[in-house]
Amino acid sequence: MRNKLTIVFTALCILAVVGLTGWTIYRLESERAWNAVLAERSFASLQNVLRSSYQDSDGGIDTYARPLGGIYRGNDAIDLIAVWDTNGLGALLPGNGPLLSPSAAAIGSSGIKHDSLFQRLETAKISVPDRDELTVSVLYTILPYKTVVSSLMTALIGLLSILVVASVLLLVSKPEEIPAEAFGGFGDIPESFAAENDRFEEESIFASDPPEVPEVPEDFETGRDKAGTEPSAKGGSGESLYSPASDVGWESYLPDRLTAELDRSASFEQDLVLMLIRIDGVTSEMPAYRKTADLLVDFFTFRDMIFEREKDGFAIILPNITVENGLRMANDFIRKAESTLETSSSGDRPISVGLSSRAGRLIRAATILKEAESALARVETEKGSTVVAFKPDVDRYRSFISSQT
Repeated sequence: MRNKLTIVFTALCILAVVGLTGWTIYRLESERAWNAVLAERSFASLQNVLRSSYQDSDGGIDTYARPLGGIYRGNDAIDLIAVWDTNGLGALLPGNGPLLSPSAAAIGSSGIKHDSLFQRLETAKISVPDRDELTVSVLYTILPYKTVVSSLMTALIGLLSILVVASVLLLVSKPEEIPAEAFGGFGDIPESFAAENDRFEEESIFASDPPEVPEVPEDFETGRDKAGTEPSAKGGSGESLYSPASDVGWESYLPDRLTAELDRSASFEQDLVLMLIRIDGVTSEMPAYRKTADLLVDFFTFRDMIFEREKDGFAIILPNITVENGLRMANDFIRKAESTLETSSSGDRPISVGLSSRAGRLIRAATILKEAESALARVETEKGSTVVAFKPDVDRYRSFISSQT
């Protein structure tokens, strides 16, 4: 759903930019076309005035060209007025003629310098009986620079507004869900697991009563390194925090700690990643197992978030980490481990990693653990894959939540 919203928003932004550009061009072209019409009307009127003045005068330049000064001063769009007779250039307004080339007196209107985009040159012959023929040229501005600047400033403000709105939406929006193909093609889930994952029992996290957050041992928070035997929950007699075989947490502590971290992440609206690592050919009795555990502590830094997992693997809880960052960290760890450890394997993937994330859901520890286990099992069936992440159906989850409220 979020991916669709992003596509729609991007399309709207593109349409807004195209529309803003088209509106600016249309405004400038409309202004230019209208001013061109006004220039034609003004030039027709000027011809009539000049013809009448020339006919009533004695033929001297001072008499027939006198009305042109008033026309020039009364029309801001006129840049130049030039009149030629048989003797050459007869009248010129303004007097310095900056737009007139030095040879214009001889070559006529072709010597008037102008920009066809912003200016329009009108030229006509004035014929009066018993008088020499006159040639008059008038240069008009049909697209003022101030209009261009005003239009471009308006367009710039519009573009900046679009950029600000897009930036705000990007800041407040959550990361997009990653397609299953990005996780090595992990898409289909076994039917037995799908049925378990879709079943919502009364004692689940969706019940009206919130789950009880288990108390975490004091030593667990302080991170003191106490070697000893496995907790009594697994048949031992001691109460140590870390396993002497790996110096990381016992596997029996994982569900309680995972539940506590899931509840904490939900209360702060943060993500959480559970990472399961399996090392082919290495068991807890081998020195490489302890080396791997030490490498995990060195890489992920939080010893109390790392736990033993079966006889050949580990589980790592990564609070406030998205699945994208989890994938990157998993690949970084594999590269570091392969360059540091000497792992023996009959296959081509000595280290396999499976991940799952909270992804905005209120889920039990058992659920996210099964998702990560399913992703880890998928590595065995994916050729060339060492890391696979489970893709939760967030839309389906939200639909279920909506139906319960």
